[in-house]
Amino acid sequence: MTKRRRIVLWGAIVFLAWNILTFFVVHRPSSDQQVPSDLLKKLESLQSEVQRQMNNNEALLRDLKQQKDLLNRYRNGDNGAQMDQGGRHNNSVRITQRLQSPAGDVVIPVLVIACNRPTVRRSLDLLVKHRPSEHQFPIIVSQDCGHQETSGVIKSYGDKI
Repeated sequence: MTKRRRIVLWGAIVFLAWNILTFFVVHRPSSDQQVPSDLLKKLESLQSEVQRQMNNNEALLRDLKQQKDLLNRYRNGDNGAQMDQGGRHNNSVRITQRLQSPAGDVVIPVLVIACNRPTVRRSLDLLVKHRPSEHQFPIIVSQDCGHQETSGVIKSYGDKI
């Protein structure tokens, strides 16, 4: 290798080393950097929102457990008057008794509101097709106007709804 090539090679190596060293020195994150105050405010508001949401979820979970206990007591035959935490009568058992089908299942009516909508046929077809029990899930259609075509579509279902 000639002398000139060695000098160019060493020059290139020194140049690359200098650039790499400069890159790491310049781009090294310093430990003295402070987080901007607006970012801190956003983080604090996010933390408070998450905490509020967790509290709401815990309250909902407590309510669900209470409703589950009431349902289990009802299923086990404990139909007596019950009191809630405030000492008031809880009417959920009596309401549940009124919403029973002849088979003893809880009745959940499905309400469809139709006004000037002959396309209600699609909704009704799907509801009739997918409901497991006609007695447990009765379909109630409310027509809030006098549209004849919609009325004809609703009447075509007869006893199905």
